[in-house]
Amino acid sequence: IQSIDAALDAGVKTIIYTSSVWRIMGLVDGEELITPSMCNPKSEYGIHKAKAVEYLQRKASDHPNVTFIYNDHGWSPRETSGAPPINVTDRGLQFWVAERETQEHIVKQVELRPDYQGTNFHGFFVISNNQPTPKAREHGHRDFIFDLTASRALGVDLQANVYTLLEQYTQWRNIP
Repeated sequence: IQSIDAALDAGVKTIIYTSSVWRIMGLVDGEELITPSMCNPKSEYGIHKAKAVEYLQRKASDHPNVTFIYNDHGWSPRETSGAPPINVTDRGLQFWVAERETQEHIVKQVELRPDYQGTNFHGFFVISNNQPTPKAREHGHRDFIFDLTASRALGVDLQANVYTLLEQYTQWRNIP
């Protein structure tokens, strides 16, 4: 909250608040489509993150010329090459976000395309479009339940799919 206030005091015109998907964790075991506006603050972390988002909403009302964005961020592998890890549950695997798509979210959020004119408060899931493949479904993986409509409208490419990469077992990121 102090960093948000400091950014406002400094005259920043776009504030991007990034947190983890833990704000919504209690919702992911269901089958209901999850939107960025949803929250399940059953944990202390979730309660504090929900309060931070509410604080952003209040500040957005008070500062109509500033753009406020919050990101519920998936996990991003940090290795330089190789396939993503496979020893996680289906819902955990679906949190994966390709590095390129992470960067694209931030760049496009700073630019904030004209489609988003008219409101100064936005929420996004920074997660790749991890739709289970037929092979993954055979192994019990459930439908992807995150609503990525806001990311698509922003213009994020969303080409990566962790399931496709696992099946191909190809390099998903290569840093020379």
